[in-house]
Amino acid sequence: GLDAAFTLDLVAAVRAASHFTIEPEPTRTWIDTFETGPHRRQLVEVLEGIAYVNDSKATNPHAASMSVRAYPGVVLIAGGRNKQLDLTPLLAAEPHALVAIGEASDDLLGIAGRTGIEAVAAHDMRDAVRKAADLARPGDTVLLAPGCTSFDMYENYQVRGEEFAREVRYLAGRSDDSRQEQP
Repeated sequence: GLDAAFTLDLVAAVRAASHFTIEPEPTRTWIDTFETGPHRRQLVEVLEGIAYVNDSKATNPHAASMSVRAYPGVVLIAGGRNKQLDLTPLLAAEPHALVAIGEASDDLLGIAGRTGIEAVAAHDMRDAVRKAADLARPGDTVLLAPGCTSFDMYENYQVRGEEFAREVRYLAGRSDDSRQEQP
């Protein structure tokens, strides 16, 4: 299913389309089968009442803040390489907590400190997912919406999103990942 923000956008689009000669049944079918695609507010898993959502495509603060606003009780995994943008709007969406990754970690931790948002740094995605899981409570959403590019740690946003999903599955115990446990 789609999150509330996407659903509202679709309702607005259907309402606008109703002024034209568009048949309602194909529109309904399209809405029922619409998917955002990988790395775009993609639900990866629900573990112990906590939703894990991959929005690795949110590579600027505005896109990431819109994603944060779409979910309840967000523990946000954000950071990467900043594109010389003001990161303040990313935290203005008031996530419950922040796990900062990548080159932008210090900037994000500073903003979080000024705004009173609980925040920790992580050295890689496995560490980020584990720390986010520790901060989250049932009913919360652990959201990867970086607000930055991936190029400091990953080839692209897809690889970053796949790593997030892999680490969530590893956390769930549904991975055949044989990597050594990190301290």
